[in-house]
Amino acid sequence: MLEHKSLNPFGRHQDLADLVDQAERMLLGQGAPRAPKEAVALLFGAADRGSTAALLRLAALAASGPDLGKNLLQATDFLRRAAERGSDAACGQLRLLTGSVAPAAEREPQDGVALAGPVETQRWLALPAPAAICERPRVRALAGFLPEMVCRWLIDRARGDLRPARLARGYDGASHAADARTNSAFQFNIVNADAVIGLVRARIALALSVPLQHLEPPQILHYAVGQSFLAHHDSLQAHASGSRAVGYKGDRATTFLVYLNDGFGGGETEFPRVGLRHKGSAGDALWFSNLGPDGAPDPMSLHAGLAPTSGEKWLLSQWVHDRPYGQSVK
Repeated sequence: MLEHKSLNPFGRHQDLADLVDQAERMLLGQGAPRAPKEAVALLFGAADRGSTAALLRLAALAASGPDLGKNLLQATDFLRRAAERGSDAACGQLRLLTGSVAPAAEREPQDGVALAGPVETQRWLALPAPAAICERPRVRALAGFLPEMVCRWLIDRARGDLRPARLARGYDGASHAADARTNSAFQFNIVNADAVIGLVRARIALALSVPLQHLEPPQILHYAVGQSFLAHHDSLQAHASGSRAVGYKGDRATTFLVYLNDGFGGGETEFPRVGLRHKGSAGDALWFSNLGPDGAPDPMSLHAGLAPTSGEKWLLSQWVHDRPYGQSVK
């Protein structure tokens, strides 16, 4: 959980927007080394002085912690405070976390803390039983992993800010455009994330029984008619030159996908070497192993995102490493 330690090195009259901007640059490491604890202290200071933006950022950071139950409670508290100050973004997230809350425009000022019902902790902690789809590669399906309201929220977050999807080139962190991938994508980071995506990531970590720190930043993928991602491996080793033992930095052990919408033709996830095609309904999840028991890339994990023949396809894509990926705010 986030500790309440306020910090304002700029003086009491520093503009609140500047404080939040400074904190976000410290979280990203832009123009200075990353300083997550100091950034959180700045955000608490701005929130104490009335910044709704700081409360929303604190809610997102709280939701990204390792304890899903505590995450929910703390993130909801920040969101309630932001909603009381008239934030529709906070109201929208509270609606998903607690069941219902009226938009700011429909509330009376005296509504106060009665903005939402109790946190639906059990709904977030309870997981659907995985169904075995294939053993080589290991593929599992989870029906109803996310509520459709959450799926629609994630689509709305990405819509309007999509970019051409790119391919990673191994361990150097670089990526490039390629004819093999014609879809578009939106990537979350520590600054543009909100409490909802933070809790979704925590739920994925819970489903896979892995530490949250093993998860890369997630992406929302969009496929229009005719757009596809040709057969490929997600393993970084598969794209790196030289011996696996030289400079080995861990790998994408698992790929976790959540289907975010219905109403499109085609668009299956295909594993061509085992003759498997899978297509979930909105809210269903599919995960598969990219590595074999020895930690080497599993050639049978070759997979493709087939093109929709009608409508549009939306997915959440989450890569999960075999060891910590970067650092997280605690």
